[in-house]
Amino acid sequence: MFGWLAARKRRREVSRALEGYPIYSPPYPGDRIKKKQGEENYAYFLANKSFRIESVFAFLRKFSIECDWSENDIVKVGDWLWEYGEFLLPRDDSADYIMSAAYYDPPLIGDFIGMNIVTDIGVFLGDYLVLKSRGRLYWQLHTDRHDIEMSNYLHPCIFGVEGRFIGGVLPLEPPHEVLDICRARRTEQKTGTGVLLTACKRGYLLARVAQLLDDDPKEFDVYMNDSAITRRRHDILSGSTRRGNSYDGDNNV
Repeated sequence: MFGWLAARKRRREVSRALEGYPIYSPPYPGDRIKKKQGEENYAYFLANKSFRIESVFAFLRKFSIECDWSENDIVKVGDWLWEYGEFLLPRDDSADYIMSAAYYDPPLIGDFIGMNIVTDIGVFLGDYLVLKSRGRLYWQLHTDRHDIEMSNYLHPCIFGVEGRFIGGVLPLEPPHEVLDICRARRTEQKTGTGVLLTACKRGYLLARVAQLLDDDPKEFDVYMNDSAITRRRHDILSGSTRRGNSYDGDNNV
């Protein structure tokens, strides 16, 4: 199938799957909120976290993806983002979708409704990391005023990721990892090259999770090289890795 026909088909699939999707709408959008407002947004996040994950799981089932909190999820979701992630973004290349994903302004409706999936896959990714890290990683509101100009300031973030820094800001805001894959994939499709760090490779999410969960983390290239990704995919899909813990819906700390 010609590339543009395949792309049009996938965009239609995503558009249909997004119909009726619940909107993530914290009480205080924008990039100039106060600490008290950030705390209220964080309370909204915690109160809705399980529902957001359930919602994105239901969305992914429309693409025959069943998530069960095993390592298979990272392979399947990473592959889906590689194939479909760019179609979560608006058709035009305006930077407004970045503001929508980062600050919920513009709201996550209309042209920006796909940012709900970016957000919710990020929420799932964060809870997955908390679950599999055996307590080392945890959700917390980022309130360090040294980072007041950073996009993760007064946002829910994953803490405990020191030593696993690959060009973003610490602590980790998982939806940004998801957005990077979508943006990198679109860039590659439009120009033939991927320019957003290493997120332009299919195995990025798998490699990133492996680094974040490693108790003795290495340089990211160790996880991201083709042989390492191929070996890890094989081990996971063949059932050679440990299944891990069960999810109880309350992975905050």
